[in-house]
Amino acid sequence: MAAGLFLVEFGSYINKYMTESEFKIQLNKSLFSLADLMIIYYDPCQFKKGNCVEGNYRCCAPEYGENICQNLSETGCLKRNTMCRIWLCQKARENSPDCGYGFS
Repeated sequence: MAAGLFLVEFGSYINKYMTESEFKIQLNKSLFSLADLMIIYYDPCQFKKGNCVEGNYRCCAPEYGENICQNLSETGCLKRNTMCRIWLCQKARENSPDCGYGFS
């Protein structure tokens, strides 16, 4: 089946069987999965032993405050939030321009 035909049929399925709310949930899950795949492949933050490429997790602290996000572990973010997942600090963007460009 050609990709275009698949998308048309899939679009019909979405219109018939998904509410707008269900669609938004599925879209968010798909975008998160894609962002997660890019983070794994490009490794822009380079989380190692509780440190990132920036060195101090400033990007994961509310408004660059002193309290680090509670959803961080030694290997990175634990939260399934698409907006957090696609945001990269300047150092991570410089470290992995392809990933930064993909999130732009």
